[in-house]
Amino acid sequence: MRRGCRLAASAPGPLPATAIRTQRGRIDSFASAVVPSTPAAKSLPTQLGDTVLAGEAEGLRAGQQSAVLRNAGAAVDAQLGQLSLAGDQTVTLAARKGQIPITIAKSPSMDYPVDGTLTLTSDRLLFANGQSKVTMPAPLLHATNNFYVNVQARTSGEFKLQITYQAPAGGLVMTGGLVTVRSDAVSVVGVALSAGAVLVLAVWWVRTGIRRRRQRRLEDAAEPT
Repeated sequence: MRRGCRLAASAPGPLPATAIRTQRGRIDSFASAVVPSTPAAKSLPTQLGDTVLAGEAEGLRAGQQSAVLRNAGAAVDAQLGQLSLAGDQTVTLAARKGQIPITIAKSPSMDYPVDGTLTLTSDRLLFANGQSKVTMPAPLLHATNNFYVNVQARTSGEFKLQITYQAPAGGLVMTGGLVTVRSDAVSVVGVALSAGAVLVLAVWWVRTGIRRRRQRRLEDAAEPT
């Protein structure tokens, strides 16, 4: 009886269907980012897909299947790890309007071009379309890939800019991060209010001076000779 229990415990379990779908989805999404005209467009998805197939092999226990699928996920992560948001992570705008430089680095070992979508989001910046979010195509052809985005700061101060770089299909975020934006620009409203305050003060000063001079003349005229 005990022997039968041991045999039942060692029998293969049901395939972890959710984990398999997740890893296949990540592989398919990453494959959409590899430029089709390159050899890697065919070989790389096949290699990554084979790691998932290994997890579906008959005779594996559930724990073994999960371990193989984790390796498949790690293989995709290794590819994504070759992309990074590079450059200066703090950008200063001297005027209300300016450009935000975005640099995405590609490791030399990733010797194939990648295509994707660059998305910038900030509630303190306005982009060319007048929105707080902008999405643009951003192919990575070189080790260092520079993109420049026109922006307009809503206010002065320091705030965060969220950046993501996604595969064309499947929504896989391949890299991303936060950039600190410092806006030293003085708003038109602020300038107008400051100028108005100075003008009011000047008018008050002139009127006060006139009243004082008039008062002194009256006092001088009232004094007996």
